[in-house]
Amino acid sequence: MANKIDREKNNEISPVTEEVEYIDNRIIGIVILVIAALILGISLFFRIMDVKKTAGFEQVEGEVVYIQKTRYYYQRKLRYKTTVSVQYYLEDTDMTYLVDGSSLLLDFAKKGDSVIVCYEKYDPFNSYIAEKDWLTGGYYHAGKGYNGALVVAALIGLLGLAFIKDAPTPEQDMPDSQ
Repeated sequence: MANKIDREKNNEISPVTEEVEYIDNRIIGIVILVIAALILGISLFFRIMDVKKTAGFEQVEGEVVYIQKTRYYYQRKLRYKTTVSVQYYLEDTDMTYLVDGSSLLLDFAKKGDSVIVCYEKYDPFNSYIAEKDWLTGGYYHAGKGYNGALVVAALIGLLGLAFIKDAPTPEQDMPDSQ
């Protein structure tokens, strides 16, 4: 009985009688490249806006004076967070200011290291630990993760290029003439 069913399946005609059209790999590659370009554009837009926000801030070099490593559980997984305290002085005052921050960049800081602190000229307590942007040359809040978005956009772009490169040439698309 099972053999009869298997033979009937092998002799069965496909319910699709029309020819199926496949999407060209180049189209898929172009769509993927557009997605990569959007990620890149959005990341660059926010990066430039953050650098422009800090244009009114002054920069001074600060010194790491305290490092606190905290262990905590988040969704049943053990996580670590490093909080860094940075002490900075302003030339025209004799006050010492402290700012705390945490980011991946600061996870590797050691006591005594120098970091950049951005502060408002008329309100030095309004400050944050900054990192210099290699792309725009300005400063933005440490730990924003803009470079991660660039890496993701580059990987997606490479995937799109692989689809375009893998697409058959027009000569390969043409059926053999007899």
